[in-house]
Amino acid sequence: MLLKRFGKTGWQVSAIGLGTWNIGNQWGEIDDATAWATIRAAYDHGMNLFDTAESYGIPNGLSEERLGQA
Repeated sequence: MLLKRFGKTGWQVSAIGLGTWNIGNQWGEIDDATAWATIRAAYDHGMNLFDTAESYGIPNGLSEERLGQA
């Protein structure tokens, strides 16, 4: 996975990231196992940039919870 410097922070982040809006059931229900498998596959392929927000999920914060659990 190609890594890029994140601004002036010196952090190295993956050139592509995973958006987690859908993992929070915003576009239909996704079970925990599928959400975790998606997150783990992204991480296993070198992604370390995950876009999430407290409002991503029904209930709010579900995508963040799943990201932490994975």
